[in-house]
Amino acid sequence: MQLYAISVFGQSDSLRQVNYIEETNIFHTTIRFYQKYISHIRPYHCPMYPSCSRYGFATFQYYNPFKAMIYTADRLLRCGHDYRFYPLTLQDNGFRFVDLPIIDSVWLDTVLYLNTGTKVFPYAKYPMNFAWADELKFIRFLMEKELYSEALLEIYRVFHYSKKLSISEENLPVELYVNLLRSLKALNRHEEAIWEYEGYFPEDIKKNVNVKFEICKIWFDLNNTYKAIECFNEVALRAKRDTFLLHKIYIFTGVTYARSRQIDSAKRFFSLVTASSSLNYLASKNLNVVTSVEKAKLKKPVVAGMLAIIPGAGYLYSGHWQTAISSLFVNSLLFYATYSSFKVKNYGIALLSGIFSMTFYVGNIIGSVRSSKRYNQTVIDEQLSQMVLPN
Repeated sequence: MQLYAISVFGQSDSLRQVNYIEETNIFHTTIRFYQKYISHIRPYHCPMYPSCSRYGFATFQYYNPFKAMIYTADRLLRCGHDYRFYPLTLQDNGFRFVDLPIIDSVWLDTVLYLNTGTKVFPYAKYPMNFAWADELKFIRFLMEKELYSEALLEIYRVFHYSKKLSISEENLPVELYVNLLRSLKALNRHEEAIWEYEGYFPEDIKKNVNVKFEICKIWFDLNNTYKAIECFNEVALRAKRDTFLLHKIYIFTGVTYARSRQIDSAKRFFSLVTASSSLNYLASKNLNVVTSVEKAKLKKPVVAGMLAIIPGAGYLYSGHWQTAISSLFVNSLLFYATYSSFKVKNYGIALLSGIFSMTFYVGNIIGSVRSSKRYNQTVIDEQLSQMVLPN
């Protein structure tokens, strides 16, 4: 899997330009010292991605020192706990739990480990009155065996030899173009599929509803809500006579709206699938799922923040019970260290431990609010993952 991350993680910066600030900051110096001399001698690796030291360094690149200290303290309290709330990434040193210092959906998609196991079936709606009927049957066979790279090779071979035989691309069967897009989609080469469609497909082929529907599904896979909705609406206008395809479009459109949390719009499209349709059971299932999302018991960030006045209580309310124990322990230890240092009049240590104590205490409050939002996101995502799509 090819991974990308910002420069402060030690990876190539392929997604955004980082404006570096001078590394004279004491926090940068401390983190750099830890990364260079201590991190590699530890007997185990940080279970999170990026590691806590890299996360901390990144926060000081993006936020002001106060906010960076708070976010870093929150990460240290959460590290190694409550894995349910974090997606996975596959790194050289094994699986890690993704917790990025900035919210960037594009960046996140480049590091996620996805194992959907979804099979893409060949398209074969029309009868083949074509010189290479056997070739098209073979392409179907390859796709049924999930040999998508080999199917692509055969498809490109047909394109190549059709030119030698002076057969125009417009006269090639639609099946060839649809299965080209489906094979690229199965190989997660979505951008290449769009490039092929936009740059090389004949205009008549582009207007075909089945070809256009495949492009819509590719925008859907890319989580581009605007393009997907626009595309599905366009195909729906062309497919009014094809009820089965129209109902497919309604289901995909409903799921697209549900993913973007537009629940009312999602319910409206699922309801458009008639009871007599063979796809009604899918629409009904999805309708039940989005209805359950509306009824889901979510956590209130304000309540989480108020409860966090008692260290750990906010995390506990947000479902992060392991982090709650960590927060209570660390904050209690730091409070006691500050109190005992003042008691023996060791004001230097008292001041230092007081700064750390306040940082972790505020981090516990801010972290509890963020954890409640993370909990809500996880609950909604888990419910929406139960939605089903037609082939």
